[in-house]
Amino acid sequence: MNSNDDTRAPYEARRAIYEELNLEQEVRVVSRRCCWGEEERRDAERDYRDFLWLCYRYPDRAFPMLSRGADQVWHEHILNTRKYADDCEKIFGRFLHHRQFDEQDIPSPAQVAEALQLWEDEFGRRILHPDISCDYRVCM
Repeated sequence: MNSNDDTRAPYEARRAIYEELNLEQEVRVVSRRCCWGEEERRDAERDYRDFLWLCYRYPDRAFPMLSRGADQVWHEHILNTRKYADDCEKIFGRFLHHRQFDEQDIPSPAQVAEALQLWEDEFGRRILHPDISCDYRVCM
């Protein structure tokens, strides 16, 4: 059951995330910067879309970003502020904020394990490339 208080129906959010959201530019920029192959590009984009779906389905939970590749795509998406704000409005009916963890609220191993299990339960698979990152920077 969807715990989102927004009147946006789950099928509308799912369509917005998986069919209408154009991430071509963001994925192209990040994959060029990070020297990803086709598999890394595909997995990072899919993981980011799945992350957005979890954020929609469970709006009262803070999810740690479990895929570094998806995190790279999210950062690039946020940099195009107008598009990101419009996309968030279409998906969530509000702006989805990015919050950087500081040392005091880094997710515990139990929180990460719980998020990984929820991911697997929701999508029927584990994250394939949790460690994709750029050579010059690691997102945590």
